Amino acid sequence: MTHGRFIAANLEKGTGPASNHYFSNLVGLLALGLLFRGAEEADGWRGFAAAEIPRENRAQTCDDGVDYEASIPYHRLMTEMALVALVLLERGGGRADDMAARVRAMAE
Repeated sequence: MTHGRFIAANLEKGTGPASNHYFSNLVGLLALGLLFRGAEEADGWRGFAAAEIPRENRAQTCDDGVDYEASIPYHRLMTEMALVALVLLERGGGRADDMAARVRAMAE
C-alpha cells in the first residue's frame, strides 16, 4: 500500500505531453489496485488507472500503434506495459475499449 500511496502522490504527468513514466505510474496503480481490491484507497487507484490507461494509450501511440516518441526502445517499453495493462484490465473486470486492437498494432 505504501508504494501505491507514493505513486498516487507523485504522478509523473506534467503540463506538457505525458510520457512512458506516467503510463508506468498508471499500470502500477492498476496492479496494486487489483492486488489490494476491497481496500478503499486501492479501489480508487484501480478506478482511476482503469479509466486513464486506455485514454493515455491512445494519446501516446499513433493510429498504426507506433509510440509517439518514435524510439524503438520506448516503443518496446510502451508495448510491454500496454500488454500488461490490457491483461490486467481484462482479468480485473475493467473495460479495455480499443486497447486490444491498439496493442496488437503496437506488437506488429
